[in-house]
Amino acid sequence: MKIYVPKAFQEARETVLHDFLKQNAFGWLMCNGHLSVLPFLVENDDSGLVLWIHLPKHNALCNRLFENKNAQMLIQGAHAYVSSEAYEKPDVSTYNYQIAILELSVEATPDDDLPGMLEKFSSAFGDDSRKLIPEDEMRQMIQVLKGFRLKVDEFQFVNKLSQNKSPEDQQRIIQQLRERQQPGALSMAEVMQRNLV
Repeated sequence: MKIYVPKAFQEARETVLHDFLKQNAFGWLMCNGHLSVLPFLVENDDSGLVLWIHLPKHNALCNRLFENKNAQMLIQGAHAYVSSEAYEKPDVSTYNYQIAILELSVEATPDDDLPGMLEKFSSAFGDDSRKLIPEDEMRQMIQVLKGFRLKVDEFQFVNKLSQNKSPEDQQRIIQQLRERQQPGALSMAEVMQRNLV
């Protein structure tokens, strides 16, 4: 799967992608015509970027991952409309956004690793509720799940944050987005502030 990536907004640094994935740990996983939306954990190991996921075994995507050993994931980050009123010189309005498409190699994890993976998920998302479930019930729940390690082989990352505008325009855009008081606009303002050119 390929996406149009304007050169000015193409992000090729794996470290920037890693940070993006940690902040947006929910994506659309696709394999051979099947799709699931799910959370993931991201790590960097000796082979590069790796995502960890788990699925119910009865999910058709689970079987496709076993059969194909390759998948794609789409992750959307912040996005917001940018009015040209923020620009110093007249220009067209636009839309700022972040989106990544990952090409993945798939490896099923041993069933014995699943409890540890679920513990990492709980910790990463700040959830202690797993401790409230009796151990025998937890074992039953785990039996219907399958874990996977997804190695990022290639990625396309569009990080369109008005980098083609002057620093002054970028500051005005950030201010405009904040004044809107909408969740998407506020998220984009925060991302732009962190990434000012």
